[in-house]
Amino acid sequence: MTEGESITVFSFGYWGWGASTKQLIDAFDALERSRGFNPPVLVDVRISRSVRAPGFNNRALEKLVGADRYVHIPQLGNRAVKEDTGEAVTIANPEAAGSLLDLAIGAHARTRRILFFCACPYQMQDGEPFCHRYEVGSLLLEQSRKRSRLIVVTEWPGTEPRDLRLTLQSEVLKKLRRGLKSVPLPRDIPLDHIASIAWGSVVHCSGDGESFSARVDRAKWRPNGWYLPVLGRVGEKSGVASQRETRAWGFFARRTGT
Repeated sequence: MTEGESITVFSFGYWGWGASTKQLIDAFDALERSRGFNPPVLVDVRISRSVRAPGFNNRALEKLVGADRYVHIPQLGNRAVKEDTGEAVTIANPEAAGSLLDLAIGAHARTRRILFFCACPYQMQDGEPFCHRYEVGSLLLEQSRKRSRLIVVTEWPGTEPRDLRLTLQSEVLKKLRRGLKSVPLPRDIPLDHIASIAWGSVVHCSGDGESFSARVDRAKWRPNGWYLPVLGRVGEKSGVASQRETRAWGFFARRTGT
C-alpha cells in the first residue's frame, strides 16, 4: 500500500456556525495556508441541504466559496435522517465513497485537501460513533485500501491538545470564575493559531491577580470576536485531554494500513 504520498482528509461538524460561515471559511483557509496548502475543497455529505442554519441552507455555502471549492455528495448522506431505516446510520450509497476518494486524490494534485462535513458537532460521543461522518470515514478508508492508497482521516483541525496561556482583563476572569462558558481571545492572535486549537486543550488565563484555567473546545466566532467554548474548569496543574478522552469524542487519526 505505497502508491503515492499519504493524503490527509478532514471531517467537520458545523453545529453553531450557521450565521458565521465566512469566518469559518477564513479559519479553514488560514490554517491550511500556514501548513503549505491551498484553501480546502468542502465536501457536503448531508443527504439534504434544506436546513435552518442559514450559511448551510441549500446552496448558500456553494455561493460563498464558489463551485470550484464545493461539492455535494448526497449519496454519502444518512438515509435515517429522512426515513425509518431501523438503524441510527444508513449511508444512502456506500460506493459513493469512491467519489470522495477521487476528490481527495484530485485535490492533492493541486496542493489542496478536502474537508467533508455535516451538522453534528462530534462524530463520536463517549467512545461510540454518534454521527454518520464516522461511517463515511470508514468507507473512505475501505476504498483507499482497495486502491492501495495511503489515506489519513481525521477530525478538523487534526492537531493535538496543548496548553495555552492568555492575559485577560480581571473583569472577564471574574465572570469566568462565576460560570461564563466562553473564553474571549485577544484580537492580536493570528487566525491560523486560533484555528489550530484542538478540542481538549487547556487555557490558563491570568491578569491583575486573577486566574482561571479550563479545558476548551475548538474556537468559534461571534460578532465581538473569536472565543473558546469552555468544556470544564480545571486546576492550574491539570493536563490537557488524554488520548483516551480525545478518542472517545472522535478526535484521532485513522489510517489505511493500520
